[in-house]
Amino acid sequence: MAHTLGYKKQHQILVVDDDADIRDSLKELFESKDYDVVTANNGKDALNLLTSIKPSLILLDLRMPVMDGWEFCKTQQADPNISNIPVFIFCAGHKAEARPADVTPVGILNKPIDISELLNSISPYLQ
Repeated sequence: MAHTLGYKKQHQILVVDDDADIRDSLKELFESKDYDVVTANNGKDALNLLTSIKPSLILLDLRMPVMDGWEFCKTQQADPNISNIPVFIFCAGHKAEARPADVTPVGILNKPIDISELLNSISPYLQ
């Protein structure tokens, strides 16, 4: 019988949020599912990380200091080395309605985060 536990470890998720509690909770959740998780507390730090890592997926808060989610997406999508990494944006309320036309995340999820919805939304990107 083939042993499949641990196969997900090849997938790395970058969690970008200025709220340490959310970062830590998501890190704990994904590590419990055997994913490798890297965190950043703003868009600029996340972009710096992307010079040395290539995650399978980025989970990104919209409102952050230094560089917000929209600015991160514009910069990421303009860089051919990292533009193919799928990005899910988290936002509270109706903030996603102000999305710039040239920014195309693969998904937008509302805060507070529904864990079942999150896991169902991202699973196709972590196969």
